[in-house]
This record gives sequence, structure tokens and C-alpha cells, in this order.
Amino acid sequence: MGITMNKKILWAALLIIIIIALFSITNIKTEKRKETEIYLTGIDLTYLDDTEISEDVYAVSICAPKDCGIILINNTGEKTDSFRFKAEDVLDGWSITFEHGVMEIEPEGIQWNTIYYESSSPKGTYFVNITAASVNNPDVKDRLRLRLDVTKTDGVTTKKGDQVLVEYVLWDTDGNQLDSGTLPATAGEPGAGPAGQITYIDGFYLGLLGMEKERFTQGEIKKIRVPPELAYGTDPESHELGGETLIFQLTILLSTQNI
Repeated sequence: MGITMNKKILWAALLIIIIIALFSITNIKTEKRKETEIYLTGIDLTYLDDTEISEDVYAVSICAPKDCGIILINNTGEKTDSFRFKAEDVLDGWSITFEHGVMEIEPEGIQWNTIYYESSSPKGTYFVNITAASVNNPDVKDRLRLRLDVTKTDGVTTKKGDQVLVEYVLWDTDGNQLDSGTLPATAGEPGAGPAGQITYIDGFYLGLLGMEKERFTQGEIKKIRVPPELAYGTDPESHELGGETLIFQLTILLSTQNI
């Protein structure tokens, strides 16, 4: 009977060892799968305005109770993934939302998301953190810190569809001026002119969103940094400015009310 009991104990111990081994193997496979998923997906956020004051920290001019800007999203991984956008540490007197709460981002090219600011706060400086995290793996995320500089509390800013007359100056990243002029444009939309017969690069018309417009005087002046994907593409052979990051200075001369 003692021998039989010892055999039972031995088999039970062996079964426990097998279960532990299988559990360990499963955990190792799970961790490796997570590592692979992290490797295959990634995200990098930037702000269209050329106002980066330190790494991933941007100064944003707020000149109206309702304002907006453009966040640029680059999927740095190897597969399409969905990312959830969130504003964190939002202070009282502020409401911050996004055109798209969740976006599916392909690994090639750069996409954008409009961020909307509503504020009843007085003039001053405020901070907010913006994050975008993978829906499938929350460890894959990026963050921007925005310094919101309220310079005016009763202004009016451009929204999608507003017609404007804009003066622009264009430079490359070495500071060489490439072009300048005055053009009719539509904030947030590629087409301009009576029948939309003029079309512009994505970065240009997106940069016109959220700019202060005055009825009888010149509006806001701002600079934007447009990556090749939102300008003339990444191929230097397809266009003389292909592969170039472009810096625009935009000045609204006239807006919807008085064009």
C-alpha cells in the first residue's frame, strides 16, 4: 500500500510539473507575441504648427473661445492599426475634443486629426497632454504636450469651408525662400476659386484651420511645418520639391465675411 501511495504522489507531482511547464511556455509565447506586436506597430505624433519649443512640446496660440488645430499621425510600425485619441489633464474651463476619437492608420504616409479647443478661461498659459494609444496594444502610444497660450478671448477663427485670401511665404528647412504670393483658399479643403478649380497640397489648406480672422483688418500670421507626405510626396524624382519638408508662413488678408 505504501508503494501504491508513493506512485500516486509521484504521478501527482509529475502532473503539477507538466502543468507549470505548459503554463510557462504559454506565458513565453504570449510575451513574444506582445513583443512582436509592439515591433510591428508604432506611432509618432507631431503638430502642424511650426511651434515646437522642446521635444514633443508645442506652443499653440488660442485667440477665440472656439479654436482648432491639426495633429499629424505617423504609423511607424509595419501593419495597419487603430489608435484612440485622448486629452489628459484638462483644466476646468476647457473642453478638448477630436474630429476622430479613434482612427485606423496605415503604416505608409501621414494622416491627420483635427483637435478642437473650447475655453472660457482668461488670457494666460495652460497645458494639456494629448495621447494616441493602440486599441489593440495600449503599450503602443505617443504623447504631445501642448502649451495653450490664450492671447484673445473674443476672436473668431477659421473653420472648415471658410473662404480666405492668404498671403504665403515658403522656405525649405535650410531657410532658403522658395516662393511667395497671395492666393484664394478654402480652410480645411483642397479646392478654391468659384468652382474649386484650384487645388492645393494637404498641408497648405489644413494649416489655414483655426487661424484668427478679422472682418476689416489683417488676420493671424502663423508658420506651419509640412512633411513631404502632405506636400509634394517623398519621391524627389516626381517633383522638384519631392522629399522636402516645407515651412509656410501664412497670413490671412481677407476672410469669408469680406471676400
